[in-house]
Amino acid sequence: LTSVVSSEELAAAALGALQERLAGEDVEITASDEIDDEVVPKGNSNVQLRAKVGEATMSSSRAQGRWSVPVKIVVDGMPYRTVWIPYQVKLFRVVPVLVRDLQRGEKIALADIVEKRVAITSDYQEEPLARMELTGATAKRLLAKDQPVLARDVARVVAVQKGETVHLTVSKGTVLVNA
Repeated sequence: LTSVVSSEELAAAALGALQERLAGEDVEITASDEIDDEVVPKGNSNVQLRAKVGEATMSSSRAQGRWSVPVKIVVDGMPYRTVWIPYQVKLFRVVPVLVRDLQRGEKIALADIVEKRVAITSDYQEEPLARMELTGATAKRLLAKDQPVLARDVARVVAVQKGETVHLTVSKGTVLVNA
């Protein structure tokens, strides 16, 4: 005697675990491939599905990319088979982007920057720069409109030049120190 675990049940178990793992992240999760129903021995009790996102494999070091989530099929309390369910995950962040293309050597003005929700791809090995880090920076190469800007894309303004005198003021409670 056998019973069938539907592809919908398998997908729902994997998706639920994946959503729980990525809770708090701005993501879009879509099924990658077709999933087949699984025929399992009919047990004395209901078949259980245990998705283990902690054992999932990812195609990149960040949250986005292809995830394969293992779903363990348990019959009468005994593991029967593990099925890997594939999903495609897109990670989004609200980051500063350019409102126009900038040529190499152009300075970035505050008016050139706007906050926008963008998909973070595996091309971004580092976090995009913040709005204040971009203002006054110079483009090292052609920078495209609507794209996040990384530290490697710009030469940032140096606040203190070598050999300059710097005056510091530090305050802690009622103590004020000038150097």
